[in-house]
Formats: sequence, C-alpha cells, structure tokens
Amino acid sequence: MKAIDLYALFQRTGSFDIIVSSDVISGYEGYGEEGMRGTITSVVLDTDECIMFEIDYSAYRDHNVSLETSNYSDNKTATQAGIDTSKEKIWLHINDEAMVTTGSNHIYQEYVLERIGSETYLSWLEKKVLALQNRQV
Repeated sequence: MKAIDLYALFQRTGSFDIIVSSDVISGYEGYGEEGMRGTITSVVLDTDECIMFEIDYSAYRDHNVSLETSNYSDNKTATQAGIDTSKEKIWLHINDEAMVTTGSNHIYQEYVLERIGSETYLSWLEKKVLALQNRQV
C-alpha cells in the first residue's frame, strides 16, 4: 500500500491499528520492527509531498518488547537503553510503499473500514458472528 493510500484510509476511518512489515526494516531508522503493532493516531500531508504518520505503540507494549532487537547503543534493545518507545513520528513520500499493513487478513481490513466510533475489533467480530448465526436459524 502506498503512503498516500494509507493517508486516505486514515481520512476515512480515523485512527486504526497497524502491523509493522518487513519493508520498514531496510533503510528506516525508528522503533518499529517486523511484527510490532501500533495505532496510527495522526497523519499530516506536507506541502513537499510527504506524509507524517504518528504511531502510538503503547497499547501493544508487551507484545512489541518481545520483538525488540539489540540495535541500540551497547548492543541493547530500545527498552534496555531507556528509550521512550510509546510513540514515534515517521515521514514518507506520498509514493513510498507504506511500511505497515492494516491487519493480517481481509477481515481486519473490513473492520477498519466498517467500525463505528471506538468500537473494538472483538466487539465488531462478535456482531458479525451473531449476524451469521441469525441468518442460519
């Protein structure tokens, strides 16, 4: 997904959860590593055709710490080095490939597009299951 498409998705849906993909690892310096999860909480389209994405990792701290690699000073992880890993801002050109996915499958992507307000993924899934059960009765 191109950065501009991720920006457009944010404009339609508001904040949503993401999974950092391997594309971010080569050539990008930041906290996000393969498989880490976060929430895009803000996006800003710059006049230089760049987009700033603010990612909040705090809701997934325990999961993310388990994926940290020792790539900070003295061969420490970000947490061991005392670096604040709760939020970061990254900038991408509008045509860059985005370094995240909006979920591991199409069901999660449906949730991102359909959710109402701050509805959780679990609540949305339960509604879908109940709707399917009602159709089969």
